[in-house]
Parts: sequence; structure tokens; C-alpha cells
Amino acid sequence: MLIIAKFVRREYTEQVLGVENRLEKSERCKDAYMTEDYARKIQEERTSLIKAMFAAREKGCDAKVTNRNLFIDNQAYDIHSVPREYRPVC
Repeated sequence: MLIIAKFVRREYTEQVLGVENRLEKSERCKDAYMTEDYARKIQEERTSLIKAMFAAREKGCDAKVTNRNLFIDNQAYDIHSVPREYRPVC
């Protein structure tokens, strides 16, 4: 069974995704999961940002990707402003 939900407000999406761990630990729904479906362009941006995040972590930085931003040591970067030393080689 496939369920697709579209939320009116971002905060509702965050509430649902916030309890995702309950679904993962569920005995009744072992094969169930939740994911956000991004447009292709956003998926490509996030892929590049995630690669840059791993590169930053390898160099000892605190790094995470949130939505369309990369945070390295609490400084935000978008896809166009990622420091050169962390950019993925294509």
C-alpha cells in the first residue's frame, strides 16, 4: 500500500516526520517508511550538498544539510556558496 500526503503547512510536515522513528520501530509496519519528495532540481542540489557535507566532516568540521542549505560549523551555505575545498568533484 502506498500513501501520499501533501501538507498545507510546513510545520505539519515537520510534526509528522518528527515521529518517524515510531514507525521505524513498529512491529506491525516493518516495511513502512517516510520520505520527503523533492523536485528533481532540489534533489540534485541536496545530493551535491550532502557530498560537500561528508567532505567537510572528513576535515573535522561539524556539518549538516537542512533543506537546501549546508551548515558547516554553524555557517550556512547554499549550492552556489559552498567553499571550494568542500565541493564535490564532478
